[in-house]
Amino acid sequence: MTQAEIDTRIDLLLGRKKNTSRYVARGKKKS
Repeated sequence: MTQAEIDTRIDLLLGRKKNTSRYVARGKKKS
């Protein structure tokens, strides 16, 4: 695992906790 990959996963986990509703709506389109 690269440091960048770890940071990205952390951002995604934190982002989901903070803006769950936004990630549910926009997360599906991005992923």
